[in-house]
Amino acid sequence: MFWLLLGVDRLTLIELTKRNIRKNSRAYLVYFYPMVFSVMIYFTFVSLQYNREIVDGAKTLGKIGPAFMAASVFLMVFSALFIFYSNSFFMKKRKKEIALYSLFGMTKGKAGRMLFYENALVGAGALLVGIGLGAILSKLFAMVLVKLMGMKVVAGFSLSPAAAIQTVLVFFLIIAVTSGYNARMIYTSTLQELFRAEKKAEQKPQASTIMSFVSILMIGGGYWIILQSASSSLWSSFAWQKLLGSIVLLIIGTYLFIRAFLIFLLRFIARKEKFFYKGSNMLSLTNLLYRIKGNMMVLAVLSLLTTFALFLMGTTWSFYANLNQVSEQNFPHSFLYTIPNKEAEKEIKSLFAKRKDIRYGMKLETVKLAAGPDFLEKFPPDYPVLLIPESSFKKLAGNMGKKDVEFTEGEAVSFYDGTLNRSHDPYTGKSLQLPGGETVTVGSYEPYSLLNQIIFAFPLVVKDSVYEKAKQAGGQVENLQIYKLGREKETKKLNDSIEEVLFSHTEKEVDVIWSSFYKQYEQGMETYGILIFISGFLGLVFLTATGSVLYYRMLSEAEADKPRYQILKKIGLSSKEMKRTIRFQTMFVFSVPLVIAILHSSVLMTALARFAGIAMSGAFALVLGMYMLLFFGYFYYTSTRFYKLVYE
Repeated sequence: MFWLLLGVDRLTLIELTKRNIRKNSRAYLVYFYPMVFSVMIYFTFVSLQYNREIVDGAKTLGKIGPAFMAASVFLMVFSALFIFYSNSFFMKKRKKEIALYSLFGMTKGKAGRMLFYENALVGAGALLVGIGLGAILSKLFAMVLVKLMGMKVVAGFSLSPAAAIQTVLVFFLIIAVTSGYNARMIYTSTLQELFRAEKKAEQKPQASTIMSFVSILMIGGGYWIILQSASSSLWSSFAWQKLLGSIVLLIIGTYLFIRAFLIFLLRFIARKEKFFYKGSNMLSLTNLLYRIKGNMMVLAVLSLLTTFALFLMGTTWSFYANLNQVSEQNFPHSFLYTIPNKEAEKEIKSLFAKRKDIRYGMKLETVKLAAGPDFLEKFPPDYPVLLIPESSFKKLAGNMGKKDVEFTEGEAVSFYDGTLNRSHDPYTGKSLQLPGGETVTVGSYEPYSLLNQIIFAFPLVVKDSVYEKAKQAGGQVENLQIYKLGREKETKKLNDSIEEVLFSHTEKEVDVIWSSFYKQYEQGMETYGILIFISGFLGLVFLTATGSVLYYRMLSEAEADKPRYQILKKIGLSSKEMKRTIRFQTMFVFSVPLVIAILHSSVLMTALARFAGIAMSGAFALVLGMYMLLFFGYFYYTSTRFYKLVYE
């Protein structure tokens, strides 16, 4: 900085800004890389939002723009916070430099403008590089999304002007806000504060046995509530409020666990003299105890953020992996439709005559009536109920491989209605008035779908005599045709042909009961394909942000601790011992949010798997493995940079 002796007025602010960036390019890269990553991720996302091939190709789901719009808004907020944190770290390292400029005559106004120019240049460069990389990666991510959704479209390479403009506007706003923050920081800081920016002392936290116990109690209480069986009386009333209460317990308990229990644990270990005075353990434990107070809130937030990311990815990946099982459970029949007339029936039968994989086909006569007031908790009063005679049910259940159900004359049998909780029985004890005035009461519940869920009608099985009375009393007869095929995922052409015949013979589409396994499976592929893509994308962003925040925290502490490590090096601390103590501290900081998140998300996934009745452990284990591997990569890089910074 020899040119300072000549006076800052001899140089224009633009020249000084350029020279600063050239001379300190390595320091600027610490701020530049996170901004490039944020721009790249955001631009890739909004590019997919504007990709016409994907949006138009998702026929059964409709336009997927809103899903990406919601995710892009979330990414915008998250990118702003991420860049703001990176900027804060970067500015903390620049404060001493700004103080030197002030000593040599630069006014705060000029210093503020110089920082604005720097931010503008770095931001412009990050926008160009980020949009360029995003344009390249958008093709790859579009191909991944198309594959996940099972769509037969070709995602071509294209640079969306709308996506580029939206990205520039969003990050222009973010850069403007960070520039304003930097200027305000310069104007409100004294010269002494600028010089001592990296020398703020951190107080040693005190361990609290009571708060440590409370943290374990709160987390344990949250786990206990979440893991209660769905049939437990705990969920009989105010279920959502209790679930929200358990989440609040986990959030508060997590903060107290880091604030109190970790301190208690470290101080307990430090009292073990044999361990404490062995090698560099004293240095490692002392540094952790003195530094942890400044990291409490950060570690708590990162723990909860990682929990959310693991749970989100584990849930979507599990449902995607179990899509075939879920589709077969919710849509047990390949085709189910009403028969409008004899002509339509004949046309559709001719379509099935070409199939050689028909497992069963049967005509099901039902009586259609309104649900009535007793089912108000589940359905509106005019929601259609389909009465099915016991004889027809036995035939259908036999085709499906289900057992007969025993019930009495005045009873009815209900079935799973497509909600997430398959084992929960909300119908037993409810009554339904039939045409003619007779009343039946639901006497039992079967946890499987008797008819396809999408038909918007609820099936109830009654005795044949009861069914005949309802029919003779003027009940509306609805004839259904059911088919089960062997290769039901390969029925797109048949599905389209049947749909065309049905709607050509019906004046109002709403009067047709129509459901096909293929159509719902295709929609499920698109829905969960989008969700798994978005969750994977957001999970990657969360992981990168978490790792970067911890990286910045550790390097900030390394800058502050560098004089101490240099003294220890001079008095004989070996390179091996120094690496060991640095890795211990880094591993501890990185493992806290990861271990807490794994515990929290494992409990949440276990509860969800029980609730939904599907296996989730395999997909969740894969998510955990990937996350832990990437976390280890961040840990290794951070510990290596920490060592080089304090030792060299």
